[in-house]
This record gives sequence, C-alpha cells and structure tokens, in this order.
Amino acid sequence: MEITNLNKVHFTYSLLIFILIYNMVMAQNTELIIDDVFSSKPFGLLVTEQSLKSIIKSPSTQTINLIKKQKSVKSDTLIEYRSRGNKFYFLKTQNNSVFYGARITDKTIKLSRDIIVGMTKAGFLKIFKRSMLKSDTIVVSDTNEMCYHNFYFKHNRLIEINIDSCLDE
Repeated sequence: MEITNLNKVHFTYSLLIFILIYNMVMAQNTELIIDDVFSSKPFGLLVTEQSLKSIIKSPSTQTINLIKKQKSVKSDTLIEYRSRGNKFYFLKTQNNSVFYGARITDKTIKLSRDIIVGMTKAGFLKIFKRSMLKSDTIVVSDTNEMCYHNFYFKHNRLIEINIDSCLDE
C-alpha cells in the first residue's frame, strides 16, 4: 500500500491532535508553577537543530512532509529527532526551522536546574521553591501563560516531560 503525502498529513495532524487531547486529559488535575526564566529556556539554551546535538546523542530522524502548497514550492515539514524514546520536533519551512516541542521519557536528557526523569517530586518542587503538591501533573508556565511545560509524576517520581516550544509568543 502506497503512503501518499495526504495520508502523511492526516497521520501527522491526527498524532498532534492525539498529543493535545492526551495533554488536556492529563492536565485535568494539575498544579501550575509560574517561572519565566525556566519557561523560556527549559534546557538552559535556545533549542535549534544544531544545539540539539548537545542535548541528545546520535538521534535518528524522520521527516514528514506537510501540505504541499504548489508544485514549484517546497512543502513545510515536521522533523522528529528520536533518541532512547525521547522525541524532539522541529517545524521546517522553506526559510526557517523552529523548535516545536519535545517528549522526554528517559533520564539521559537533563533540563536546566538539573531536572531529570526519575527525580522525586519533592526534589522537583524544591527547585521551584514549592511545598508538596497533591497533583501528579505539574505545569510550569510563564507569566503570560504562553508556554506549558508538563511534568508527569507517578509514585512521586518524574516519569515524563512534555516541553512546549512557546511558538505563540
């Protein structure tokens, strides 16, 4: 069966909608922490395709062409970099490549302030100068609430991180 560009686009949009719905469901019982500095650079640096090499080692890539505008114009693409179950997404247009988001499930990726999958909830909250929170989902956002970085805990351990690109800023 041949996979057409239209099927790839439908798959991509379905995947993005699934991730959005998943995040919304998981965020039903969340606690919000406002931290402008962390929200703007959760890795301590601006994430680009070049700087990604300092965050993850030997990533494999997958490119998905999005809607083709015209025959003579190159289509936009979504590029996924994978490493040990971690995924980083970039939206690449004809003239630009921007960080779109990330899903981190492995302790090989370290965020700024030494945040890492596997750390305790108490250790995480101490970084942000917070006391114990009941929720297993913590969102770190900026003052304008344009970025939403989701941190998911299970049995008081950080099991997954979803980083937002803050493209709306």
